[in-house]
Amino acid sequence: MDLFGVIYGTLAAYPIMTRQGFGHIVNTSSSAGLLPGPFNAPTTPASTPSSGCPCRCASKRPIWGVKVSVVCPGFVRTSIYQTAVTVNIPQDKASPSARLAAWMMEPRAAQVILNGVEKNQAVIVFPASIRWVWRAYRIAPALISRLLAPLLRKRIRELRSYRLTSDEAKKAAEGQS
Repeated sequence: MDLFGVIYGTLAAYPIMTRQGFGHIVNTSSSAGLLPGPFNAPTTPASTPSSGCPCRCASKRPIWGVKVSVVCPGFVRTSIYQTAVTVNIPQDKASPSARLAAWMMEPRAAQVILNGVEKNQAVIVFPASIRWVWRAYRIAPALISRLLAPLLRKRIRELRSYRLTSDEAKKAAEGQS
């Protein structure tokens, strides 16, 4: 996530679109900005404001004709885990590969985004599992946090079991650079 990219892109496009009387700004964030958690620590600081920016801009759209949406994808099957740098955990173990089969494929994600833009949704969250958790979290954050806690603790225990020895970590670091 690049918060300044969202800000600069919006600042560059918004005046042009207001002058012409129409347009649609679509920013990309992450569901990590909507559902903070222990695995989202690297992306939550940038995702949270990126998720909120379009909602603030959207209040002016009826007057100026500019529509604003933010895309907050959850689980989309991409190569992000193959290119990610991991610390003290083998790269293949950091990826939730066993669950990747159920993740949304990129073409389907693109279609969901286009449908959301066509419907002028301010926040486009997908897949459905993330959208429902997000909606429930907005209504009862403490309850949802309590319900998700056992799953998160299980994943943390799983990741801790994969920790590398110092020699293994050095070899892995050399292979990733």
